[in-house]
Amino acid sequence: MAVVLILGGFGQTPPGRHLLRTAGILGSPASYTELAFAAPKSLPREISPGSPLPQVSFMIHNSTDRARDYRWSVTLAPRQETAGQPAAPAKPTAPARPAAPTTLTTGNLNLADGGSTTVTPQAAKVACVSGPVVLTVRLEGSGETLSWQADCTAADITQQG
Repeated sequence: MAVVLILGGFGQTPPGRHLLRTAGILGSPASYTELAFAAPKSLPREISPGSPLPQVSFMIHNSTDRARDYRWSVTLAPRQETAGQPAAPAKPTAPARPAAPTTLTTGNLNLADGGSTTVTPQAAKVACVSGPVVLTVRLEGSGETLSWQADCTAADITQQG
């Protein structure tokens, strides 16, 4: 019984896990990148034209067995129609809604394996067409994205200074 406890304890240490992996008893740990909003309940429900986008902090955690460079972006786009969920009707005087997202801000960072950080991007001033919009945080190359929907209260989607 004591031998089982000692071997079980040794298997919990880094050298023990390495030995168990080498022997084929233990598989490789899952490799992943985690992306999450730092404060999801504080994300804006409305965006006012011409005002800065409120703080949108997000967390990146690297668990890929190596240091990794991350390039992130925050974009704004009108919500597209989906099956069973039509887009809000456009006002007759409203300009056409652009199909492509507008990039509000981007950045780069490097994280060691096991490292995590919270990013609070510089707020860009935006204007948007009245109606629902989708704001998206994207990690380029990893396929990881986060999105939330807000309502815009007027004008064209553009980045201003």
